[in-house]
Amino acid sequence: MADTLKRLGMYDEAIRIYSEIIKTQSKILGPDHPDTLDTRHFMADAFKYQDKYEEAYQIYKDILEIRNAVLGPEHPITLYSKHSVADVLESLKRYGEAYQIYNEVLKSRNAVLGPEHHYVLSTKSNVADVLVCQEKYEEAFGIYSEILEIQNEIIGPDHPDTLATKYKVACVWEILKKYEEAYKIYNEVLERRITVLGPEHRITLITKHSLANILEIQERYEEAYRIYSEVLEGRSKVLGSEHSSTLETKDKLAFVLIMQRKYKEAFKMYNEILQTRTRILGAEHPTTLTTKNKTADVLQCQRRYEEAYRIYSEVLAIRSVVLGPEHRSTLATKHSMADVLKFQARYERKKQI
Repeated sequence: MADTLKRLGMYDEAIRIYSEIIKTQSKILGPDHPDTLDTRHFMADAFKYQDKYEEAYQIYKDILEIRNAVLGPEHPITLYSKHSVADVLESLKRYGEAYQIYNEVLKSRNAVLGPEHHYVLSTKSNVADVLVCQEKYEEAFGIYSEILEIQNEIIGPDHPDTLATKYKVACVWEILKKYEEAYKIYNEVLERRITVLGPEHRITLITKHSLANILEIQERYEEAYRIYSEVLEGRSKVLGSEHSSTLETKDKLAFVLIMQRKYKEAFKMYNEILQTRTRILGAEHPTTLTTKNKTADVLQCQRRYEEAYRIYSEVLAIRSVVLGPEHRSTLATKHSMADVLKFQARYERKKQI
């Protein structure tokens, strides 16, 4: 039952049931019994899915210590626990520790399973992921390329794992501002994912969104708008109109409209996003405030300076409390307010002339 609740995203209820099961298992089987440890691991997963990484880390770490003592450091189940510890450390942005542990797991798995095994390649990809987070892009690119070569040979170019690695290669090209190379690979991945997974699959839509982002960066706004619109339609259907990914795409569409100077349409879209995020996240959530700030940006573009200034002031007041007066987002809003006053004065002078 707890597993079903976890799959449905009812994490608090799942954790409550896992806790009850762990108490019973610890009493009857003992705290170090494999079944007890498995249940603790499932509970840690539920914490992780809620972004409660510290809680998950402590549980994973405890399980790892027990499995190290009982099974030995090279046992596959111990390595699985060790991998989970590295994964949550990565989420906590403790990249140095995550990199070290991933490498230890990689070395052990490579020795036992061989360099071409799925688990080995998966761990190797995790190592590259951390390198990307550390902005070591060239190293990451080299590792992704090695993995991709093996995957192409063993499981084929259309396998989901191969396409996932190829997508990561494109992401690195994008970070390095090699937009033509990134666009080409995103396109190739998209075509294969449409064939293999279908046009409305969640992962296909992620790829399509990335392709539109490249077009946006290249200022190919009409093409970007068309593809973002297709992604928005797909995500609204698959994930729902209020899902964070759907709203992210809608936000991108609004930005493209600004770049096309279609300010009324952009303002309407940002307002729709703002209403949804206010209802779901709350008026003081950083993401809600970012959207509210963008509505003021559009008003400024329309020379509706008094309205823009009023909204910036509201955002500033909340950001100063929630984020702090020296936070970069707070300072950015202050800067925007100064710009409004400057542009308003200039506009008034022009009107007088």
